[in-house]
Amino acid sequence: MSVNYSNIFSPIKVKNMILKNRIVASNSLPHFLMGPEKYPTTDLIELLANRAKNGAAVVTLAHTYAPIGMKGMKIGFDTDHFPVFDMYEPTHQNYLIMLCDAIHYYGGKASLNITRPIMPEWDVIDRPERKAKAYTKEIIDQFIDAYVEQAVIARKLGFDMGSIHFAYRSSFAGAFFSAITNTRTDEYGGSLENRSKVILEIFRRIKAEVGEDFVLEGLLSVKDLPGGYTFEDTKKFAKMSEGLIDILQLRMEDGDISHPMGFHIPNPTLEYAEELKALNLKTLIEPIGGFQDPDVMEEALASGKADLIGMARPFVCDDEYGIKMREGRKEDIVPCVRCNKCHVIGHHVPYRSACTVNPQFGISSYLHRKEAPISAPKKIAVIGGGPAGMEAALVATKRGNSVTLFEKSGSLGGQMIPGSMPAFKWPIKDFLNYMVNQTEKKVIDVRLNTEATPELLEKEGFDTVFIALGTVPVMPPVKGIESANVITAHSALVAPEKVRGDVVIIGAGEVGMETGMFLADKGHNVTVLEMRNEIAPEVNPIHYRETFDEEWKNKKNLSVITEASVTEIRDNVVLYQKAGQELSLKADTVISAAGTKPLTEKALAFYNGKADYYIIGDCEQGGTIMTSMRSAYAAASQI
Repeated sequence: MSVNYSNIFSPIKVKNMILKNRIVASNSLPHFLMGPEKYPTTDLIELLANRAKNGAAVVTLAHTYAPIGMKGMKIGFDTDHFPVFDMYEPTHQNYLIMLCDAIHYYGGKASLNITRPIMPEWDVIDRPERKAKAYTKEIIDQFIDAYVEQAVIARKLGFDMGSIHFAYRSSFAGAFFSAITNTRTDEYGGSLENRSKVILEIFRRIKAEVGEDFVLEGLLSVKDLPGGYTFEDTKKFAKMSEGLIDILQLRMEDGDISHPMGFHIPNPTLEYAEELKALNLKTLIEPIGGFQDPDVMEEALASGKADLIGMARPFVCDDEYGIKMREGRKEDIVPCVRCNKCHVIGHHVPYRSACTVNPQFGISSYLHRKEAPISAPKKIAVIGGGPAGMEAALVATKRGNSVTLFEKSGSLGGQMIPGSMPAFKWPIKDFLNYMVNQTEKKVIDVRLNTEATPELLEKEGFDTVFIALGTVPVMPPVKGIESANVITAHSALVAPEKVRGDVVIIGAGEVGMETGMFLADKGHNVTVLEMRNEIAPEVNPIHYRETFDEEWKNKKNLSVITEASVTEIRDNVVLYQKAGQELSLKADTVISAAGTKPLTEKALAFYNGKADYYIIGDCEQGGTIMTSMRSAYAAASQI
């Protein structure tokens, strides 16, 4: 019998340490899974240990702090809520030891993200404007000592390796490496060799203090922003750091590109990894960013483009990611939609750890205490074939019930169908296809082109009914909105042949902007009118916002006018007011993207007192794929 993905699951030796395979779970963890504890809680230990159980050869813990001035210090923005672990308090060290033991139990190696020390009077936290010139030689030496001290403690606690971040110009070490933030003229500035001194000295002193066998990983941007270092400089640095850095984890020039938010290049660091591998370095090369498809990873390893693969979100999206990969079940792996809500959901919602495609993420540690045991199989109806309906049907079927799913259209997918139409929304299309395939694989009676009615459900005698009717578009109260040349964003996305000529879109929310991008790509001249002074405020601010903005700004035939109120729609003309002026735009097609409303009243009409009823997804209140999936999972796991 051969091993599925034999290159991914082949062991590799690093110094005197053997990794069970080529998968590295990088320095990421849920920000909001814990309270004020300064140690990893049982929930977090369980979550990280599952990454080792689920296939990771290395599991990295982030967010410890160094002793120089960090205590009591606020970090700002949403990071005030992030866990920060105190590795200097003896009782807290007990939990770090337990974390290492749990990772080791499943054959993984524990890595500690050895963080940049903080000295408030010298340091600006995680901002590109940090300047290396502020550090005196005395301060530089103190900071390097702090890195070494963390490594010494990590080794004593049971960590097998350390991971040091100097990508994105965002750390003490990174500030020296980039010519953008390092304008010194002394021995630490100017040439690449001088700018590399601090990084190399950190690794050199750690090796000298804790021994050669303590493996060290360095996190490096393959190139800098304009004005900084080039990839040719990176190749020179890779040669300079041989023997000090054991593993180079490759990231892009900033966090928004390195995280899997870049839509046009799924794995942007892979081409750079291949060039570094061609140098025949002793250092192992580990690209990161967007890796989830095992076929891509297997080919990269088999062809010698990389030694290891770094990842984070596959373990968030699928609690059995590595298990499914080892069993050769690629089609069952839950795809990441690259929404980044596992990091921060958004500005205007409560902080929580959540995943759009994994409703258990963030609450998995106590679900076993919440799920009701199934007493006897039930006959269940699901009304609506969107994400909530499919998830409810899948969960209910998995628990042993008999499920019939009614969908009035000819396709499963609901709002994910129009939502996946813009070219850069291919991750949503991947998830849509995954959900449809999973539904079709299960023993579910799927009835397309069938609109469920209360009479039909009563006639067939269902025990339980899940109502996932979703939402319908809202048309704004504008004179002329009923004109023949006015359609909804939904219609424009699923039937673009209805759109002709110059286009005006009412509403610059996320849907309006995505519709505008979609139609601009099809050659239409598009103008989006927005009453507010902000474009798509609901877009995730972390790592996704810049990608989203760059996408629409690159469309030369797409423009946006904010603080504009539409007053009337006439034949081929839209009238609007801005700054007290009455203005007009040519519009062969007008598209309403003014939001949606849930079909709550229609959902309530199904209740007859003879079956258990659950209203799930958008038809209770407007939401997202994430909220729909979680509400469906929660309801279906209780019956």
